[in-house]
Amino acid sequence: MTVFVLTGGRSERMGTDKALLQLPSGETMLEHAMALGASVAREVCVVGPLERYASYAWAGKIIEDVFPGRGPLGGIHAALSNTQTDWNLIFAVDMPLLTAALLRWLVDRAKEYEAVVTIPHADGRLQTLCGVYRRDFGAEAQKELEAGLNKIDSIYTRVSTRVIEEDELRGAAFGPELFANCNNKDEMRKLLGIGS
Repeated sequence: MTVFVLTGGRSERMGTDKALLQLPSGETMLEHAMALGASVAREVCVVGPLERYASYAWAGKIIEDVFPGRGPLGGIHAALSNTQTDWNLIFAVDMPLLTAALLRWLVDRAKEYEAVVTIPHADGRLQTLCGVYRRDFGAEAQKELEAGLNKIDSIYTRVSTRVIEEDELRGAAFGPELFANCNNKDEMRKLLGIGS
């Protein structure tokens, strides 16, 4: 198992690099995400610009997009193009309420069902940026990107996909709020109760 933390795009709505924003614990969002990843797997990598995140290279490999500026699918493709493992947990840096228990449970479900993709369906939508992706998904992602498309969901119809519904998540004591993300400072204040 390899963990990949997607640092996201230009953080335009946040106004600053959200990966480097400080949480109430004193950690940056990226440090928090990397620590979560390390609780699940020995290898944790960051998907993002090397120039921006070089200071984190001590903690894990920094991987740059093969198809820059193509959104989350570009990040997932970059991760799967660099992985040495079949199983890969991929999640976004801006989901500060994720827990190690949830991530471990998700990995266990993925290995139980052995689908190419295992993703939760929570808060009314597929949580594409918190899932387990097997290496084979990378070839499909490349086809999509080479065709000039950036949609992750459309690939799910072409590979075996295990969707974990919200009632199953709740049954395991994981609420949909754990998948909340921060796209701007208002969302971050609301989620974490911190200042601007």
